[in-house]
Amino acid sequence: MHDAVPLVIAAMSAGDLGGSTERELQGVIKLITDSTPELKGKELPLDCVADFRPRREVQRELGISCQGGYACD
Repeated sequence: MHDAVPLVIAAMSAGDLGGSTERELQGVIKLITDSTPELKGKELPLDCVADFRPRREVQRELGISCQGGYACD
């Protein structure tokens, strides 16, 4: 888990209250696939890696607008 913290922080977007932009998520996926031999060269679609639907639903319920983050409606 300790190794995951820098990856999560790198993917967070300051403008999306802990969410991420598509570009930031792609960067983290590239770091993971480049450093993991069994994933090297494989393409991992964002919708198979991160599910932001629960976050977005809670944000809507709390009246928090999503601006520029991945999966903003």
